[in-house]
Amino acid sequence: MLNNYPYIGTAEAAYLMKVTPQRVRKLLRDGRIKGAYKINNDTWAIPLINGRVVVDRRDRGPKPRWTKPRQRHLTRIHVNKHLIARNHNLPLNQQVPIFAIDRPEGQVYAKKVTIRGTAQLVYSDKHCLCSGSKGWIETFDFVDLEAEEPYNPKWLKKPA
Repeated sequence: MLNNYPYIGTAEAAYLMKVTPQRVRKLLRDGRIKGAYKINNDTWAIPLINGRVVVDRRDRGPKPRWTKPRQRHLTRIHVNKHLIARNHNLPLNQQVPIFAIDRPEGQVYAKKVTIRGTAQLVYSDKHCLCSGSKGWIETFDFVDLEAEEPYNPKWLKKPA
């Protein structure tokens, strides 16, 4: 028994694996789901290991479709030169973040960006970003942000 993992039932496992509950029960009968056991000879307890149900592979048949890696999205990071110019005349406590991060869920700004993995620097005269940037960093890996704030167009206006 694996004590450090959360346990789910057959219906939840089927939903996570994108298969039917009958298929999950067949895998359980064959002993192919790692760490699964029965409670009171009635209900299955299936452990989630790293957020997934671990199924032993066999030699024949198609590859299971629930093991496909999650598709990663492109993240673009660029420096907003207008915000740098604006911050130049402001005290430290009123300065705004200058790094613009374009993500699939929307744009955010941050004061510090850490890329965990590989990235590439891109310069293009022809294909500018919507902000007008001609140079930016692109990565498919995870990005850690410090002092993350949502996009706010009021930052671009001159201070009063």
